[in-house]
Amino acid sequence: MYIWKYVKSELSSDEVLDYKESEINQKRENVYLFFRLPLSLEKFMLYGFLQCADSFLYICSLLPLRILTFLLKILKNPFKFFKRDLESSRIIDLTKLFLILMCYFLLTFIDTSMVYHIIRGQAIIKLYIFFNMLEVADRLLSTIGQDIMDAMYCTVTETKRSSLLAARHLFIALTYMFCHSIVFLCLSTTLNVAFNSHNNALLTIMMSNNFVELKGSVFKKFDKNNVFQMSCSDVKERFQYLILLLIVFIRNMAEFEWQIDQLFEFFPIMFTIFVFEFFIDWVKHAFVLKFNDIPTEVFNDFKLSLAYEMLESRKKREHFDFQSHSYGFIPIPLFCLLFRVCTQSIKLNNSLAYINIALGFVGLISIKILNQVILDGLSYKYLIETSLKDTEKKFNENNDHEKNDISKQNSQKSNAKERKLILTTNSPIKRMILYSNTTKILVKRPKILKKKV
Repeated sequence: MYIWKYVKSELSSDEVLDYKESEINQKRENVYLFFRLPLSLEKFMLYGFLQCADSFLYICSLLPLRILTFLLKILKNPFKFFKRDLESSRIIDLTKLFLILMCYFLLTFIDTSMVYHIIRGQAIIKLYIFFNMLEVADRLLSTIGQDIMDAMYCTVTETKRSSLLAARHLFIALTYMFCHSIVFLCLSTTLNVAFNSHNNALLTIMMSNNFVELKGSVFKKFDKNNVFQMSCSDVKERFQYLILLLIVFIRNMAEFEWQIDQLFEFFPIMFTIFVFEFFIDWVKHAFVLKFNDIPTEVFNDFKLSLAYEMLESRKKREHFDFQSHSYGFIPIPLFCLLFRVCTQSIKLNNSLAYINIALGFVGLISIKILNQVILDGLSYKYLIETSLKDTEKKFNENNDHEKNDISKQNSQKSNAKERKLILTTNSPIKRMILYSNTTKILVKRPKILKKKV
């Protein structure tokens, strides 16, 4: 009997969703977030990628030109040069040149073919573990490298500096750069071994690494600062992967004597890797924002913050600490490895090769200038849009305040009229009725108890 009643109640019951309008909108926003996030995230990623490319291209193109023009000025008037102190920017440029040349000189003692064959003899599971260990080492070295490079730049540009202290910090910076370059060399060699294997080990390593990153990030508590750091780390990771795959591409093309047929084997794998990288970033950021109730508009705030920092560093002419502090990206070790691979893979046999190198250098300068123009335009665009939104918001707030003041004045006038009405009535009962109507007070008449006879 009870079972029949239960079944009957379940079949006849009507389920009613009693939600407020705000709760309904929130549930819709939780779904729309997954569709809006890729566009917002990729806009931020593109802006950050351009900033990392600007820092890397500065080392490749403008830094040699700055040093060359400085040396020409010294040759024109050497006595004037020795009489006055050097500018801090010139000291930093010469320090960077010294570190790059010394790091490149130390990398020439490493046999890359031997490193390749040592890594190639390992199993796929060992490659996977080794690749993850190298990524952790890269993050740790990037973190400590910021402090090392900042301390070194501050030491060599001091007005009253000690030569022994400057030499000590130069040695520490050179040791760091060499260790970081070795990590990048092992990473690129591991990718090269996986690329040359015939069982798609490269895709296996990269995809599994991305899914491990997804597992470690999604179910954690994040605030806006943590999301900003995670997004900047993803920007740096994308750019480093691009340079590492470029190194793999140069080494493989040099091995096959620059045959065009190798392009059709390399680019599909590279495209697949970046598609998975983009997809994992979308899923990771979408769930992080959903679990922590953070809107997608937070990426606009990130872009605005980076644009403001970039323009401020441009005014101060600081070419060394903006990208390292914001993204944790230090371009010199990666450039040293790329320069070492290019000099080892590209043979200069005739005059045509030197012409190609000159044209390539001019192309790098052109790309650097174009990238700088795009970055400045985007930065000023973000600042102008934000200022316009702020002025519009203030204007709307002022209008709302004026409307509230007008409504308050009207309500005060009506209350004053009602009070006059109450005071002008002669009957106390009418006064009580008017007072209760204006102040919304429920007035109950006292019950009159009849006396029993």
